[in-house]
Amino acid sequence: MGARSVYYLARTLSRQLDAGHDYTQLRAAIGIHLLDFTLYDDAEADDQAAWCFELRDAQRPAERLGSELELHLIELPKAQRIRRLGIDAAMATPLGDWVDFFQHWHDEERMAGIDEPSVRRAIGRLRELSADEETRRMAFVRMRALRDERTVRLEERKVGRAEGRAEGRAEAELALLERLLEQRFDRLPENAAARLRNATPDERARWIDRVLLAPRLDGVFGPGPG
Repeated sequence: MGARSVYYLARTLSRQLDAGHDYTQLRAAIGIHLLDFTLYDDAEADDQAAWCFELRDAQRPAERLGSELELHLIELPKAQRIRRLGIDAAMATPLGDWVDFFQHWHDEERMAGIDEPSVRRAIGRLRELSADEETRRMAFVRMRALRDERTVRLEERKVGRAEGRAEGRAEAELALLERLLEQRFDRLPENAAARLRNATPDERARWIDRVLLAPRLDGVFGPGPG
């Protein structure tokens, strides 16, 4: 774990400079690793979950050789226990709130108890991304439905020439409606499929208008026989 972490951190630093650049253009390479296991399990390290490794002198740790390399390791299982017991001051800082966020972001009640502004912004952004994902999904469903409708219209012309335009249109609308319903609500139950086959053209047209907005299958058909 240590060798791999240092290797990729060093690569991040070394890749910054091209030929002709000088070292003053280097930016610090800071690695942050969130571990879902305990790396240091000896008794002396039992009360520490957040580790920061830097280039310092072995005999005089206060002397630091620049700030270009910095590696942080956070043992999440240990951090939760330490935060609960209150035996590490670092876990009482915003770092502890971030640890809670990384492990329990899906727990709305737990997230409501976090006051750290930076974590609150992250929670808000995560909610925005979730909402955006739903918006993108619905836009994709709508676009796919429009493509299917255009395809059905082409098929309708072919069927209409062979069997008569009215009958071809009815079959095309039935095929379109069945496809849209299965895309939104998975496989149709037999009673719903039978209702589609026996529906009038007006009913099918009305159900096609409802299929993209109805939250449930019964919302497409609506109350009563229509």
